[in-house]
Amino acid sequence: MVEVNINITYELCPGIDLDVEAYVTPGQPERRPDLDHPGNPAEPPEVYSSEVTLDGGEIDTDGLFIGTGITFDQDERNPVMGYRNVLEDIESKVLDKFYEGE
Repeated sequence: MVEVNINITYELCPGIDLDVEAYVTPGQPERRPDLDHPGNPAEPPEVYSSEVTLDGGEIDTDGLFIGTGITFDQDERNPVMGYRNVLEDIESKVLDKFYEGE
């Protein structure tokens, strides 16, 4: 299986940058059914391994959430704290860089 190495710098919050090294499998294009094969759906690219470091030390980002600020609910009466999942955000940015390189 082909893998692509992607390196990015991820800004956790102002002044704190994480170095990310990730591997992406490109996925498979759709194969339409024919007389010899039933066909396969397309498979999207997948980030399957990443190493996140800060000042040379590895960081475990599984389950790490960062507050994104306070917004208000639909009635604009109750404040709601926003969060982002750091691992999902990193994977999204890795895939963005992967698509830029295609």
